[in-house]
Amino acid sequence: MASNMKEESQELVLKTPHVADIRYRLTPLTAEELRNDPEFIRLPSPRGRCKYCSLSRTTLVENLPYIRHVRLRKPGSTRAIILIHLQSLREFLEARMSEPKPGPINRKKGGAALC
Repeated sequence: MASNMKEESQELVLKTPHVADIRYRLTPLTAEELRNDPEFIRLPSPRGRCKYCSLSRTTLVENLPYIRHVRLRKPGSTRAIILIHLQSLREFLEARMSEPKPGPINRKKGGAALC
């Protein structure tokens, strides 16, 4: 019976489509993934989202004063390419991470804790 269950679970795993969603992670980054991350990232295209943090281009531009970045501009040009220091972006987000509030959770209205 146990071997039958094992075969069924293996079949289920093989039939399940494996779609990688880079915006939402279920596991922490591995050491190899951290090594492969670039030092600087380019702003996403208009109406696009950052593949490292899922923030919109507008949100990233609004927070540029708080994040280390580089503007590459050719002489005489009005437009520039903006590169964001990835580690600085991660530190910016971690500094604004909220701590969970202790106490009971009110499950009746939206799940927000009442303090």
